[in-house]
Amino acid sequence: MVTETVSNRFTRFISLLFLVILPLASIFAIVQVLSAEENAPSGVGLSVTKMANSTTIAGGQIDYTIVVSNGGTTDVTGVVVTDTLPTAVSYISGTLTAIGGGTPAENNGTINWTGTVTAGQQITITFSGWVTDTVTPGTIITNTAFVTATGSLITDPVSTTVVTPTKIYMPIIFKSVPAISLLSVSAPSSTDGYATQQWTASWSTLNDPGVTYELQESQDPNFSTATTYNAGSASSYQVSHSLTANNVYYYRVRAVINGMAGPWSNVLSRVVAYRDNFNQDNGWAIRRQDTDDVDNSIYLQNGNLVVKIGGRWDYAIASPLVKVPSDSYRITTRVKHADGVDNLHSYGIIFGGDWDGSACPNNSYTSCFTHYYRLNVIWYGAPNSLRIQLKRIDYHDSRNNAGRGVELIGFTDVTVNGDPADWHEWSVEVNADGTIKIFVDGNQVGQAIDSTYISDPYFGVFASDDEYLGSEPNFDWYQVTPLP
Repeated sequence: MVTETVSNRFTRFISLLFLVILPLASIFAIVQVLSAEENAPSGVGLSVTKMANSTTIAGGQIDYTIVVSNGGTTDVTGVVVTDTLPTAVSYISGTLTAIGGGTPAENNGTINWTGTVTAGQQITITFSGWVTDTVTPGTIITNTAFVTATGSLITDPVSTTVVTPTKIYMPIIFKSVPAISLLSVSAPSSTDGYATQQWTASWSTLNDPGVTYELQESQDPNFSTATTYNAGSASSYQVSHSLTANNVYYYRVRAVINGMAGPWSNVLSRVVAYRDNFNQDNGWAIRRQDTDDVDNSIYLQNGNLVVKIGGRWDYAIASPLVKVPSDSYRITTRVKHADGVDNLHSYGIIFGGDWDGSACPNNSYTSCFTHYYRLNVIWYGAPNSLRIQLKRIDYHDSRNNAGRGVELIGFTDVTVNGDPADWHEWSVEVNADGTIKIFVDGNQVGQAIDSTYISDPYFGVFASDDEYLGSEPNFDWYQVTPLP
């Protein structure tokens, strides 16, 4: 039998008491922990992500982005974002933005944002900074974003490495200069009696403050040789020339911007006033003649154009196949009979002639001057007098190619100054309305009205004889100018 002492009994009591109290304390602690977890906010998932370009150069730019996200189900209030730029980076004014809420601020290189990030929301803060241009390549610039909320601190650093700049040579790409249009080339005019003449080319323009224009002129439609005029920023340009036997000019224009030229425009031509002093061959040739006897000739001699008629009752028309400059024009020539002039020798002016562009003449005399007007000036031996006739030629006799048509001014004797066989200046004024005026030595001696062939532009000279051989008129010069 075992006997338990008081002392043993006391010891056993204390031991039993400890065994009872210890589990109760543990249970109380567990209950306290469970109670704390129940009182803590649930569903909080705040996070931060910091981004920047991985490399830059000294003096270059770094673009920073901070994204604060709440992936939980509970709003987080009192969120504070702080980002202080490194000493090697200075804030670029005006680059700070925040998307998702709140207004960010910058103060001496420190970025601040305060606000609430609701459940599922994302706040994106962006800003940029310049890197000091003295930073050594290889330097690593680290920048950290700090986010505090509910007593917690979240950080996310990001690093950018300063590198040596690399030169990249890119092709230079220029924007092409648009095409423009040549709109018109005006009829010629003169302020000095056609010692010189002027006309104006006009074109469309571009809406560019730096644009200038180049006008190109040539007497060849292919512009194989050309003169280029710098017109500046104007929309037109006036050119001036003396009268020559080459009276057709061609024009085109283009725009130039910053030294780059656009394409050439459309081409326009202008027939201007004409003058031949007969110092060189300018294309005059016999275009029509009597077919009974074709030994007529044309040549230059002592600065004159000579048309020599080789047979009796014969004639010849010579022309350079050049157009008149306008619908209303004046033809003027200075002419005389050669020594040995005889009865019914004549010379004259041809106008209103046609030409189809083919060989002139052809074998059948059907390509040119199939119709025209003919001023015939006849020497008949009277002192101080010549006889004129103006006739519209509508067709030619099939037997000998003689011109047939309508007499507009019948044979009329006119007084001239001095010897009728000597030099005299004859003019024909042709108006677009069909009015035709005849002048000798500045005096009007005849007028008719007929518009049948007025619009046909080719002109020339005429020579003929009758029963007496030897008609050989000399033409000193020949001029065609627009009427005012």
